[in-house]
Amino acid sequence: MEKFLADTDWQAEERREGVLVEIGCGAGRMTRHFAEMFSSIIALDISEKMIDLARQYNPDLPHVEFRAGNGVDLHPLPDSSADFVISYIVFQHIPLPEVIHGYISEGLRVLKPGGRFRFQARNDHQHMKTNTYAGASMDLDIVEQLARDHGCNVHQITGRGEHYCFVELRRPKASQSV
Repeated sequence: MEKFLADTDWQAEERREGVLVEIGCGAGRMTRHFAEMFSSIIALDISEKMIDLARQYNPDLPHVEFRAGNGVDLHPLPDSSADFVISYIVFQHIPLPEVIHGYISEGLRVLKPGGRFRFQARNDHQHMKTNTYAGASMDLDIVEQLARDHGCNVHQITGRGEHYCFVELRRPKASQSV
């Protein structure tokens, strides 16, 4: 968690109002930490089994809604419905760059004006296959283009060329421009 939040102003001791969407919540391990920081969370995972486990392990989080997703987008979440979108140690497991970029596009789609999207993905330009996963590397030029296409800004990129690359994208407030 510390690595994910390093170099940000997302401090655990501050409670943030608004909706956080978590992409790839698994059994809700990270969700528990985010639940201390955010007033409302929609936590998504492709696996119904993981969602069932998340509900079982986290019954004391009434402001968290665990939902099964379809593995390619964030539907049925409406456009401009989230204040924050996060994904940590999820995209590195996705074998197709197009799916990673699709999730990034979807995260931007659901951001409200003034919203923030922080994620981690591989950027070491290798397709890694291990005994636990086969994950693709994201292309930062495509990420930057997706941000522009959605009227958003690249606020921060740390770890270029590394396995743990952290990106924060922001949608300007209604009164600001890209």
